[in-house]
Amino acid sequence: MKNNTWKINIENEEEYIKWCKSIKVEAKINQFNPLINKHNSEIEIRKAKEKNKFKDYLPFSVQYRLNYERHPENSAVLNIDVSDKQRNRAYRFMHCFIEMVQALGGAVIVDYRNNDNTVIRFSYCTFECSLVEKKGKYRDIKLKDTKTMRPLYDTINTGKFIFKIYRVNKDGKQQDEIVYDEEKLSLDDQIKDMFITIRPILIDLTKKSIEIEKKSEEEYELRRLRWEKEKKEEEQKKQRENRIKQQSIIGKHIEKWEYLKSIEAYVDEIKSYGAGHADDEVKELIEKYCDYVLGLFDKNDFYIDIIQFIQQANEMDNLE
Repeated sequence: MKNNTWKINIENEEEYIKWCKSIKVEAKINQFNPLINKHNSEIEIRKAKEKNKFKDYLPFSVQYRLNYERHPENSAVLNIDVSDKQRNRAYRFMHCFIEMVQALGGAVIVDYRNNDNTVIRFSYCTFECSLVEKKGKYRDIKLKDTKTMRPLYDTINTGKFIFKIYRVNKDGKQQDEIVYDEEKLSLDDQIKDMFITIRPILIDLTKKSIEIEKKSEEEYELRRLRWEKEKKEEEQKKQRENRIKQQSIIGKHIEKWEYLKSIEAYVDEIKSYGAGHADDEVKELIEKYCDYVLGLFDKNDFYIDIIQFIQQANEMDNLE
């Protein structure tokens, strides 16, 4: 069964440790992870660029005759820096490492940057890692009694790897760095300990993140309830203000109605007064006056005002 065919329950320590101890870097891998294949292609491109770098300084006419095309800028790939001789071994290790991260529900990606990087993302935290080949002075590495003209102070690859993994916080700062050196034990044999060591960090960060998330949700809920309360109070305030305004308008309607009634009573008294005179001309003038007064204080205008008020009140109710 392949390592990445089942998801690991990191909360179950016994099950998790058992799984870690079963991790094994395969001696032969038929197909590497796409990120590794991309790294391999990019390294070959960089080697070709380095080989032809001198052509960048040739005159343009010479570059043209050589059909020389400048290579584009380097593409960011996994942070793996090893010699060609050790590349396949590095790839086998990283392929296994990526599969283990995926088995834990994480993802390994290359972020959009100007430099190579290996980003490991879990639900509640982010790590980064690097895999490099150690370098040393030739004098410290050469076999005894080896005769050579090579300078002893030359820096050469040692064939031994260093794997670093560290957490990246929200501010982009590195924390909890763990270093695995092949000075005494190969990374293939140390990969079990890597995932055993990372477990408490993952659990602790997950718990803290969940607590922060829970607190944030609680604070959001309190803000939401406070906002709803304030909104309700504001609506009630508007309703009270509108009620007072409507009462004031209706109060004016009542005053106007009483005033119109007093006008009608006044007109009736004038008409009664006019009826008591024998002079027809006086009666006619009084009648004209009364008609004029009733025309000035027409009840129909008052009814129109009331209808408009009711319509506006209905519109306000619909808005609410």
